[in-house]
Formats: sequence, C-alpha cells, structure tokens
Amino acid sequence: ATAAFTRSKKHLAIWKKNGAFLTLLGKFLVIWCCSFIAYGISFVIAANLFYVPFRAPWYAFAALCGAFVAFFASLSLAFSLCLPGAVIALQGTLLFIMPGLLYSGLSWPGEWMQKLPSILSACFPITYVAIPLRDLSLQGFSILFRHDLTVMLCATTVLLLLDYAVLRFHLHRAAKAQAATIERTVTV
Repeated sequence: ATAAFTRSKKHLAIWKKNGAFLTLLGKFLVIWCCSFIAYGISFVIAANLFYVPFRAPWYAFAALCGAFVAFFASLSLAFSLCLPGAVIALQGTLLFIMPGLLYSGLSWPGEWMQKLPSILSACFPITYVAIPLRDLSLQGFSILFRHDLTVMLCATTVLLLLDYAVLRFHLHRAAKAQAATIERTVTV
C-alpha cells in the first residue's frame, strides 16, 4: 500500500481521468481484499500447523481482522500520498510499525505503561487488534472487541477522508502544473 501512489505523469493522468474517489476506492479495495485473504490464510496455517485455538466464532475474527486491515491499509495509503516516494513511504511505515509493536500491549500490559506510552499506544493499529485477537482465540470472547472494532472503523473513515483530500490536492496541483506548462508552450 505504501507504493500505491508513487507519482508519475502517466499515473497522474490516469488518476485524473478516473477521479480521486474512484482511484482511492479501487486501490483501497484491492489492498484490503489481498490483505484480508492473506490474513485468512495465516489463520488457517496457525490453526492447522501450529494448533492455535480459535474459540470464538469465525465471524468475530473476520470482523476484527477486516477492520484492522482497513485501518492499516488506509494508514499506509496516507503514508504513500503524503511522503514523496515509495522508498521513503515504506521507511516511514516501518518506522511507524516498530514502536507500535512495543506499545501495543503485547510486550507488557497496558496497565503497566506510564501516561506518555499509553497515549502513544492509541496511535497504532496493532493496539486495537492484538489483545482482542488473543482473547477471542483463547477465551472465545473479548471485552475490548466492540470498542476496538469501533475505534478501528472510525480511524479508517477519518484516514480515508484524509487520503481523499490529499489525493484531490495532488490532482489539483498536477492539473495546475500541466496548465502552466501548456501556457508557457503556447506563449513561446
């Protein structure tokens, strides 16, 4: 997803033709579907190869993982749109992921964290999937499930709106640059 919006004149022309909404929707849905399928395959492998118990109904896992994938895909698209190149966007995403693993509650319980790490943990998608996923798997239920699902879906909505606004800005700026180039060519 971080390389989804590497900008070139050819890509900008296609995005402009399709419009910001359809371009963003198309890229998001492809990334979401591929990621969700990969997530599902990893669950099948975990259950059948490593005998990880999955005590909750399958649709609870599907909802939680679908929301997580949507949150992370929309965040990755934001990195892709806001950072100047694919390599820098990938590096930015990786720099974002690493503290997320540390502050998600997997390394140590959230109750043990001080105020600043607790605030930081709220920024990372894995915070909202790690503990509920473990609870669903081992206990068959999670008291955080609905709250974390809601947070991830709301964050996805906000990030997709931000992605849309940034993509429209890029398309508008590209159209202005193209018009200026045409105007200079005509005056020469």
